[in-house]
Amino acid sequence: MVIGHWSLVISHWSLVIGHWSLVIGHWSLVIGYGSWVIGHSLVTS
Repeated sequence: MVIGHWSLVISHWSLVIGHWSLVIGHWSLVIGYGSWVIGHSLVTS
């Protein structure tokens, strides 16, 4: 019973951490791409 409870808690936090990793990764990509576009347009202008 206790083991089941802890496995639920661990899986919950794994999901939460995974979700935030995805969100952070997504915004890192957006910021990286945006800065590349800005840098590229500044170089070519």
